[in-house]
Amino acid sequence: MTWVVTAVGLAVLALPLSADDNSGSGGTAGSGGNGDQPPVVVPPEKPEKPEKPEKPEKPTRPELPQEIKALLEQFRAEHRAAIEEWMQKVREMREATKEQREQLREQLRQLLEEQKQKREQIREQIRERLEQLAKELPDRRELIEAAKEHLRAQKRHAKGE
Repeated sequence: MTWVVTAVGLAVLALPLSADDNSGSGGTAGSGGNGDQPPVVVPPEKPEKPEKPEKPEKPTRPELPQEIKALLEQFRAEHRAAIEEWMQKVREMREATKEQREQLREQLRQLLEEQKQKREQIREQIRERLEQLAKELPDRRELIEAAKEHLRAQKRHAKGE
């Protein structure tokens, strides 16, 4: 009984192969119309992927003026000193009595407030100086044009003109 069911299943599977046969020869099941070889399916060609574009270079940051650098360094030095003072107060707090701890907490709050005020002052000074430099930049057009002309002259000289 299983042999009959298997034969019927094979016959059903073979029907689409003989229906696709375009040779008209009425080939037998599994012949595929060209002998004993099964039909070959050729996948469609995939287009080549385009190359990844090169990443643009990151623009270089302009050099900060010396005045701004000095302000930043001054702030950093004051900040380091304040952190050291803060750490000293924390060490003292570990060995202090309850009243002394309350005094130390108040001193720490004052230190934080002073640092905040200094930080705001430095930011304001830097912002004002940068605005001033930005306003002065148009006055330096002659220097920029002179530098461009100097480069053009160097290029002409290198070309032999």
